[in-house]
Amino acid sequence: MSLTKQGDHVLCFVETYGPTRALIRRTLGKYGVTHTMLSVADLAGIERELKVRPVRLLIFESPSNPINRVADLAAITQLARTHGALTLLDNTCAGLHQHGEFAIDIFLHSLTKFAGGHSDVMGGAVIASQELIGKLRPDFKVFGAVMDPHAAFLIQRGSRPISCAIVRKRPGP
Repeated sequence: MSLTKQGDHVLCFVETYGPTRALIRRTLGKYGVTHTMLSVADLAGIERELKVRPVRLLIFESPSNPINRVADLAAITQLARTHGALTLLDNTCAGLHQHGEFAIDIFLHSLTKFAGGHSDVMGGAVIASQELIGKLRPDFKVFGAVMDPHAAFLIQRGSRPISCAIVRKRPGP
């Protein structure tokens, strides 16, 4: 909702998590945001759609939930860049340490699944440029996306093994 306004168009995919599709169809639709839904594997369709009209936002997952379809991230991000669309990748199923090498504008991560580690907290993270975060921040506060201190502690407790695994190098031969 923070990234779109009435008259904008969103490109999304049938393989996307059901509640995300509902948010795009119903909630954004109520505010005059239109959408096109394709298969994430339909690169020709994605290119065609990006050429037909200005697309504000391209929302996708890789792997997708629940069918685990893996998107061609390099091709999709290149098409989006060429046509001036922002890319938003829900990285929930891949995990925090995946896909950083691609030109994604906004990453969404479920902290519940990979960082919490104890199934006792819900949270998420948005990773983007400082400029984009600055545009999103006011709405984070309005929609309640600010984590309370105890939840933040629980996420931090669960993420210690992840950060150690990412930072540590494998021993040499």
